[in-house]
Formats: sequence, C-alpha cells, structure tokens
Amino acid sequence: MENLFGTDGIRSKVGEAILNQNDLINIGKSISIWAKQKNSIPRILIASDNRISGPLIKNLIISGLIQYKSEITDSGVLPTPAIYNLVEKQKLFDVGIMVSASHNPYYDNGIKIIDKHHGKLTKEDELQISQIFQQKKFDPIDYDNLGKLWYSINRLKDIYRASVISYFQPSFLKDFKIVLDCANGAFSDIAPEVFENFGAKVISIHNFPDGKNINKNCGSTSPFSLQLAVKEQNADIGFAFDGDGDRILAVNKHGILKDGDDIISFLLNNQKYKTEAKIVTTIMSNYGFEIHLKEKKIDLIRTKVGDKFVVQELKKNNLLIGGEPSGHIILRDYLNSSDGLFVALRIAESIEQTKNLDITSFIKFPQITINLKIVSKENLDNEPFFSIIKKYQNELERGRLIVRYSGTEPLLRLTVESPNINQVKNILLKLEEELNLAFMNFKGTDENKKITQDIR
Repeated sequence: MENLFGTDGIRSKVGEAILNQNDLINIGKSISIWAKQKNSIPRILIASDNRISGPLIKNLIISGLIQYKSEITDSGVLPTPAIYNLVEKQKLFDVGIMVSASHNPYYDNGIKIIDKHHGKLTKEDELQISQIFQQKKFDPIDYDNLGKLWYSINRLKDIYRASVISYFQPSFLKDFKIVLDCANGAFSDIAPEVFENFGAKVISIHNFPDGKNINKNCGSTSPFSLQLAVKEQNADIGFAFDGDGDRILAVNKHGILKDGDDIISFLLNNQKYKTEAKIVTTIMSNYGFEIHLKEKKIDLIRTKVGDKFVVQELKKNNLLIGGEPSGHIILRDYLNSSDGLFVALRIAESIEQTKNLDITSFIKFPQITINLKIVSKENLDNEPFFSIIKKYQNELERGRLIVRYSGTEPLLRLTVESPNINQVKNILLKLEEELNLAFMNFKGTDENKKITQDIR
C-alpha cells in the first residue's frame, strides 16, 4: 500500500494525481471515516490559503466529509498555523484540514491534516487514511445521519489572533518600522493587523492576493523585493512569510537576509530561550551553525529534512526550539508547529531586548545547493550512485556534502558546504556531471528502483 502523504501532507499539481474531482471526494470520505474511528461525531475544521483552486478543492473534500455524521466548520482563508492553534493547542476541533501547497506556485495545491492529539499526523494515521482511500473502504451512507456544515470566517480568525497577541506585551513595537512581505498569501490581512496592534509602523508588500500571485516573485522563497523595500523605507526589520504562513525569513535593517539558522541562533538570546542546552535542526543546517553552537556548549540534534521530523525530535527530547533553514521555526512554549507570525514577533521581541538591529548570529560556511532533474528516484545506496557520492565526500577537506531527493518534486538536491568556496563550486560541478550521467545510464532491477522511506 502506498502512503499518500509526503513530507508535508498530500501535494500535487491541481487536476493531476489525487487532486482531481473524484479522488478529492473520496479523500473527504476517507478522512471522515478515519476521524469517526477516533470520535463518534468528529468536529472538523477546514480552511485554505489564497490559491484560485482552494475553494474548489475544499468544497470537493467537504462533499466527501459530509456524507458521514460529523460537524464541519469552513473558516474560509486561514494560515496553516491558525489551524494548528485552533485544533492542537486550543482543542476547539478534533481534526483540521488545510488546503494549501505552502511555498509552491498557485497551480499546485495540497492537503495537510492536523489531529488534536498529535498535531501533524503519525505515520499510522497516514497509512490508515491511505488504506481507506486506496481500498475504498467507504461505509454505506445513512441519509438520516449526514454531517452538518457551518461557516465561521471572522470568529475563528479573531480567536487565533487573540491567542498570538496574548504572548507579548502591549505596544512593545511602538518604536519599530517594519516591512512585511505577505507572499500574497494567507497572512495578507492578519499579519499587518497584529503588528500594528503592537504599535509598529507597518509597510506591507505583496498583500493583494488574486488567486494566482501567491508566492510569485515574493515571500520567503523570493525575498529580494523585501530586501529592497527594507533599505528604501529605512525600516528596522523586514519579514517574509510563505503562502500558508508556516515559514518565516527575516531581513535586517541593512537588507541582509537571515534564514532559519540565523533566526534560531538569534532567538537563543531571547529571555525565553537563553538557558536552552539543545536544539533541533535538519541535515540542511549550516555547518558553521553547528560549530557556533558547540562554542556556546549547546548540543545540536539533526533530523531528516521536513519540519515534522524536527517536531518529533523536539517532543521526544522535551525541547523548546528547533527548525529548518527554509524558515520553519518551532517554538514549543507556544505551539508544536511553525507559526511565521508568532516567530516574527519573537524575533522583534528579541531585537527589543538585545538592541541588536543587525540580528548578528554566526559565521556561515559557504553553502551551495543545486537541483538535478530526474525521471525516477533510484536508491542512492546502490551503485554507481553510492561510489560517486562517497568519492566527493572524501574530497572535502572540511565541511559536508548532502545528496537527497525532494519530497515533492522530481529533483535530486546536491548540497556542498566548506570554508573553501572554490572547492564547493568544483565539487558541485563534477558531482552534478557524474550523477547526471549515472542516472541517464542506470538500468537497475525493479527492487533497486524502490526508493526507501529514508531517502524520501
């Protein structure tokens, strides 16, 4: 049985794979049946980001959900962190469904499912939903006991906003000038309102979603316009969200970009986290960050790429702070998930406490990542891939080489980091050439072509 869920839910180009009319209705049925096994009449919250396909996908899922007894609330457009807050933190619902493809372009979409007990689904829950869907184990419909549907657009948004605001002192940003890049996404209205509530002078950019401009040349995946705006407006800081609001990157007053590693390092100066002895990041965090933490006598735990693996490790070790360079930052004194708005406020609070407007953190090793397009995800432990990768790992004098598949695209990501930038470039060039040739010529067995879960 195939697990429908990747590193961050179900994701595809709209109209393809599972994101077509019939499959979406059946996904709704599958989620409803799975939720009924945990709660006899499950309370289900569903929302979407600003993609043009959001309402269509959401309503197709609802048409499947509502065939079984449940209480469904459609909250319109909400950021993913708001769903986590309302479901996992405040327990107002048993299940949350977020229709979003996060940082992807508008023509992609996806489905994230949140459980009130675990937040991100466990592997067991993912497989249960996948099994119901693939085997079409749908219960007969009882037309006297269908689900009920309500709409709650503003009330739930207000509850989420109040929850975030409650963690910070009133007017603590009254002397700040802040640029917000809302990625034409789900934070386009909420984020500016919250920052203004704390007294900041806010300049918002990319905050007029039209259904197709989400993440387009803006937001955390394309922060150049934010860097320009911060310098042009002589702002104190800038923040870039992604389409569904679970990523955050910062830009200091000089227009210099600060990624997730920088943010975590900086947040360790906040009074809330100064005593932390361990943090969690992924294999993609910069080696310079690891050295910096060792100097501060802070242990670094690395996981596979994916914020769900960071969350699992944080819970396992009962730790407070972790994240990814891409901008997923988890602060567990608030939530077991990444909330771009909350983290942005914590960064601003840390600036206010330390007076460090430069957001100085640590010296990075030069790191370059390139993407190699592939047709199939071969097992990298097999030859000739293993020997090629090993050869260039051995060539590195100091640093790291990471070769991994994208969890959502047909790409092989090659990352090299070293104090010697010329060595980084040379190794990447040769590695790309050899791996590209190896993939073109590879004729493995069917068994060899089964990609392991670790590689995914």
